[in-house]
Amino acid sequence: MPDYVPGPDDQFNRFQQIFVDFIVARGAALGFAGADITPLTAGRTAWNADYAEHLNKQADARAATEGKDSNRAGYEPLLRAAAQRAQTAPAMTDEWRVEAGLTVRETSRTRAGAPTSRPVGVVDTRQRRQHTITWTDEATPHTRAKPAGVRGCEIWVAIDDQPPTSKHQMTYLGTDTASPYLNVFEDEEQYGKFAHYMLRWVNSKREPGPWSETVSATIGA
Repeated sequence: MPDYVPGPDDQFNRFQQIFVDFIVARGAALGFAGADITPLTAGRTAWNADYAEHLNKQADARAATEGKDSNRAGYEPLLRAAAQRAQTAPAMTDEWRVEAGLTVRETSRTRAGAPTSRPVGVVDTRQRRQHTITWTDEATPHTRAKPAGVRGCEIWVAIDDQPPTSKHQMTYLGTDTASPYLNVFEDEEQYGKFAHYMLRWVNSKREPGPWSETVSATIGA
C-alpha cells in the first residue's frame, strides 16, 4: 500500500495542515462522516500545539519532543488511513488530489514504437569454423548500447554464393539481447562457403525495425 504521509517532521507538518483542511472541505463528498473527521481535527490541534512547542524550545525540548512523538504515533495512522480512503474514493479527482497534497497517479504509459534505426554488424572470422557477430546502432557507432525501447537484435543468415535479396532466403539464428553472437558451423559441407548476415532491432513487443546492410564472411575450415 502506498504511504502518503511524509517522514520528516517539517514535511509531515505541511502535509497534515493541507490534508486536514482538504478533508474538512471535501470529506463529505468522499464519504467521510463527522465522526471520521473529528479525530483528524483533534489530532491536528494537539499536533500543532506540541510541534509549535517543540520548535520554540528545541534547545531544551525533550519533554515536548516526547509529547510530539507520542501524539504522532496515534495521529499518523489516522492520517494514513484517511489519505488511503480519500485517494481511492470514487468521487476523488486529480484536481482534488493536488489540493489535498496526495499523489496523482499516472494512468497510462507511452508505448514504445517499432525501432527506427538499424544495427551495424561486423563478423570476426579469426576462429576456424565459427563467426563472432558484433553490432552497434548506426546512430551510436562507438557504443554497444541498444536504442531506447529495443529488446534485442535479430540475427539472420543465408549461406550461398550471392547475398540474399529477401527474408525468405535467410535462416533465423536467434534474438540476442547483448553483443556478440557466436555462430558455430558443424556441417563440413558449409566450409569454404559464404555466410551472409542481416540484422534488425526488435522491441519488447517483437516489432522489428529496418534491416541492416548485409555483412558477409567466408566459413573457414
